[in-house]
Amino acid sequence: MNWKSRGYILLILLGGASVLTELSLHWKCENPMRFAIFAALAFATGFWRFRIPGMEGTLSASFLFVMISMVQLSGMETLLSPA
Repeated sequence: MNWKSRGYILLILLGGASVLTELSLHWKCENPMRFAIFAALAFATGFWRFRIPGMEGTLSASFLFVMISMVQLSGMETLLSPA
């Protein structure tokens, strides 16, 4: 792997680590029941796959719950819900 690829991977990893650190420092679960329901739904639908016409490959059904949780839950709760 060349130095540009390694630099890009390092940049992505550092960015992800900084976001995870920031979210974990300021995390508070305002509604634990809602978080538990979203996490259970994302986990339960994680194995379901479906095809979209005109698109190669499959899409996980948990995608829907992850997208909704991005709006309904905090950032850390969205990251913690199994996807």
